[in-house]
Amino acid sequence: MEVRISPSPLHGAIPAPPSKSVSHRLLFAASLTEQPCTIENITLSDDVLATIGAFQALGKKIEIFENALSLSGSLSCRSVQIDCGESGSTLRFLIPVLAALGVEAELIGHGRLPSRPLDPIVSLLAQNGIAFSNSGRLPLHMEGNLRGSEFAVCADISSQFITGLLFAAPLLNKDCAISLIGKRVSQPYLDITVDVLSQYGIEVKETEYGYFVPEKQKYRSCNCKVEGDYSNAAFFLCAGAIGKKPVTVKGLNPQSKQGDREILSLLKQFGAKILEAEGQIQICGGTLRGITIDAEDIPDLVPILSVVAAFAEGDTVIENAGRLRIKECDRLRAVSDFLTKLGGKAEEFPDRLVIHGNGGKPLPGGCTVSSWNDHRIAMSETIAAAYSIHPVEIAGAECVKKSYPGFYQDINELGGIANVVHVGESN
Repeated sequence: MEVRISPSPLHGAIPAPPSKSVSHRLLFAASLTEQPCTIENITLSDDVLATIGAFQALGKKIEIFENALSLSGSLSCRSVQIDCGESGSTLRFLIPVLAALGVEAELIGHGRLPSRPLDPIVSLLAQNGIAFSNSGRLPLHMEGNLRGSEFAVCADISSQFITGLLFAAPLLNKDCAISLIGKRVSQPYLDITVDVLSQYGIEVKETEYGYFVPEKQKYRSCNCKVEGDYSNAAFFLCAGAIGKKPVTVKGLNPQSKQGDREILSLLKQFGAKILEAEGQIQICGGTLRGITIDAEDIPDLVPILSVVAAFAEGDTVIENAGRLRIKECDRLRAVSDFLTKLGGKAEEFPDRLVIHGNGGKPLPGGCTVSSWNDHRIAMSETIAAAYSIHPVEIAGAECVKKSYPGFYQDINELGGIANVVHVGESN
């Protein structure tokens, strides 16, 4: 699908979309309890549907309503094939859980998922009773029963491996220690995991070496509501910072454990004006100036922060961003590519980006850019295009369905102009 974005500043108010990160974790915890429970305010994005499909394949009964799920039954299947789509969370959370359950599984995936690294978790589980095929790559066959009670995992590759172990630990019916080796990355995502586990009756103790999960714990039923997503709300908040008209996002939890809540602090550092009141956040532009950003705990914000930087005065340096090269695409290269095509100035280095701001002037635009089959790239391009001089066409824009299928409808709701000009996969 190709979408044309015509210049039109966003303004107005919109509800925050539900958090994809929280949705995945609630789905895992709810699927691991044997009592019925519900999850409300959930968006059926492609990634969330992949997790739903995985647990349905395992025997969980999941009824899907307009924006809610009802879960019941147990995980009865002992041999399954599971399609993880393009969802890294689904795959990486699931592997330790399948190992703890003793399920024989064939795991497949699409897009860039088969090339994303699994070595740390596959190597660890292979040392503890699990046999893997295909050198730990998709399509991946695994079987065996997870042994051991002490697991040491590298903490500087992906927090998703650690989250998977935390979900698996209560299933082992014994004390379980998870040691983290090296510097932790994306710690806020682990905080969300621990919080969700607590809601479902699982105690996790943080220790000097990592985490300890006591024995004799079972997942308990909990009816939950997914909170608003700072990661996807960030696109609209950044639009407010770039433009002269305020944009308001409603329904964001000010006490959220989401790491991407940092977007508010960063926009304030750029010079945007922020007003928080009565459960809503309003952002409007000021004189934006370049800043230095540490991306270690906020990798998903890098593409849209790069767009804000392009409209600021002076340079913005985004550091500790090397892991973005193994996301849905090489996001450092993608950001540098689309900003340059739009008429901005960006330099790509092995683990950082330098964005040379244009002093608040609109970008020229008037081009076609690729989404790189990456939802966060496509959405960032959309915001940049809305504040450009000439229309921009985004090829492969259907990839936004990975996390935010209603994104373009919401863009238009806020006064943007997004029109489909070609139907079909054009990326």
